[in-house]
Amino acid sequence: QIDSLAGSIVGIYKWALSISALLWLSDVSQIPIPEVYTEGTWLLPWVQTLAPRCFSWCADHLPGLDEGIKSKMRDQQL
Repeated sequence: QIDSLAGSIVGIYKWALSISALLWLSDVSQIPIPEVYTEGTWLLPWVQTLAPRCFSWCADHLPGLDEGIKSKMRDQQL
C-alpha cells in the first residue's frame, strides 16, 4: 500500500513538473494562455512556478550540472 501511495505521489509530481515546464516554455516564448482557461483556478499558480523553482534549486545545489550541460552542448555542436 505504501508503495502504491508513493508511486501515486511521484506520478502526480511528474505530471505537474511536465505541465509546469510547458507553461514556462509558453511564457518564455510569449505565448499567452487565454484568461478563460485560467480564471478561477487555484492549482495553476503553484504549477506554473514548479519548473522554474525546481531548475533553480538544481542549479544552486548541483554545481557541476551547469558546466556538464554546457560541455555536452559544445560536444554536440562539433
